[in-house]
Amino acid sequence: MQFSILNLQSAGFLRPPFWCSFVIALVVRFACAWVSHGQPVADVDSFWQWANRFDAGDNPYSLPPSIHDSADAPGSGASVVFERPVFTVQANYPPLWIHFCWACLKLSEWTGLSFDLFIKLLVSLFDAATTVVVGYLAVACEANASEARKAAFFYAVNPATILVASFHAQNDPVVIGLVAWASWLVLARPFRQAPEVGMLLVGASLAIKPIALLYLPVLVLQVPEWSRRVAWGGFSLPPPLFFWMPYLLHSPTEVIDALRSYRGVPDFGYIGIYNSWNNLGLGSAGIPVDYDLGRAYWPFCVFVLGLAWWRFRKVGLVEQLVAITLALYLVYGRLAAQYLVWIIPFAAALRSPQLRRVTVYSALALLAFYQLHHPGILSGAPSDRVPMGIRISQWSGIFLFAHVMLYIYWFRWMVDWLKSPPYRHRTQREGSMGPCSPSLVSE
Repeated sequence: MQFSILNLQSAGFLRPPFWCSFVIALVVRFACAWVSHGQPVADVDSFWQWANRFDAGDNPYSLPPSIHDSADAPGSGASVVFERPVFTVQANYPPLWIHFCWACLKLSEWTGLSFDLFIKLLVSLFDAATTVVVGYLAVACEANASEARKAAFFYAVNPATILVASFHAQNDPVVIGLVAWASWLVLARPFRQAPEVGMLLVGASLAIKPIALLYLPVLVLQVPEWSRRVAWGGFSLPPPLFFWMPYLLHSPTEVIDALRSYRGVPDFGYIGIYNSWNNLGLGSAGIPVDYDLGRAYWPFCVFVLGLAWWRFRKVGLVEQLVAITLALYLVYGRLAAQYLVWIIPFAAALRSPQLRRVTVYSALALLAFYQLHHPGILSGAPSDRVPMGIRISQWSGIFLFAHVMLYIYWFRWMVDWLKSPPYRHRTQREGSMGPCSPSLVSE
């Protein structure tokens, strides 16, 4: 692997100083993680249970024994004695994330600090590192030094990403950060094998959560020949295969069943808006209701995402990633809260003016959602809400308002781009694979 200082400089790696924004992001996120840490709640509770099952030598993808099982196992002629706590949550995330959770568990046991704190610090660290690549992507997308620093700082203090990373501690900021680094390596090519390293990062993200499947086709289409596309895509396979193989060989059925149980939840999206309307004015949070939209729902979503890519196939890579994410937000009705941060690093690198209002309403909607449905995410205690002088019935109104406004601005953003696609990077020399150049897709 040959590194070139000139290539690193032209890619923006040595200029300008995005590390200042990284330090700011790290301090802010670590402070929020410390303030909000406590008992494992919501998703962190699941991570904690997976880590404990893995630490005990259990298969985290198998169905765990019920905590209500009697001491006598019916029909087995044997007694079942639980000599340790029974963890009842079946894992449905890829194995690399379970290894991260196990590392946080061991750090918790070694230091005496809570597991919740370490998982929040871990996600916060990855999210803070994304601040740097946002600046690099901005440089790759023809921003000057001042614009790139502003883009990095915007991400460093973005309230929506802080809420998801440092309070919720979901792993989406980790995965999206790896995809952002991979995108920069593909675009800027600071060294000869940078695209291949980028695809390995995509593979690492797939070993944590399969979000990158949404973006993998766009990344591999950045090269003209199908043979090279297949080779690029192949570099994303070793990391997930390495971590999945032991479980697939040992218990393939359980792994497949566990993975099939993973899907978005109707926190946001049009189903989330319907739930918010039903809960409006209630004295409690209400219960999110899911709906079976039929067998044609998934093919329809894939079809719409394909149309979005086809419409924006001639623009730069980062613009394509933003457009596909917007299409997902609009067509998929089961958006989990953490999905809201997927678009932020890419749109921040583009300095998209629409992102400012989207960020405001995303942060407000997330805050209201956590206060309504998972107050322990903010307070660190399962049932305690952070006192803000706002009643639950009022939070339900705030959530509905922010939710609807967020959907409206997503829609307006997509309409604006459909009317006037962001073709500003098409001035690149045809056949160039320079920063933010259009993908070389034959028409």
